[in-house]
Amino acid sequence: MNLSQADLAEKIGVSPTFISDLEQARRWVSAKTLSALASSLEAKPFRFFLPEDYAPADNSTIKGFMNDVKNFLSNVELKYNDDFSKIDK
Repeated sequence: MNLSQADLAEKIGVSPTFISDLEQARRWVSAKTLSALASSLEAKPFRFFLPEDYAPADNSTIKGFMNDVKNFLSNVELKYNDDFSKIDK
C-alpha cells in the first residue's frame, strides 16, 4: 500500500504531523487510533509491535506469533528458575 502521511492522516482523522511523530516514536497512540491505523493499512494491530523483519515460525498469523511468544516465555521461565535455584544453594 502506498499512502503518503497526509493521505493516511486524512483517512484516520489525524494530522500529518501526528503520523510523522508516530513514525519517529515521539508520540503514543490510543487504542482507537491504533485500530484505525491497522484498518487503514489492512494490517492486524499486533503487527505494529513487532520488529520489521519478524516472521513467525509457522506463518504470519496470530497463532504463529502466539507460539513464538510462548516459546520465548518458556525460555525466560527456565532461566528465571535456574537463577533462583542458584540462590537457594
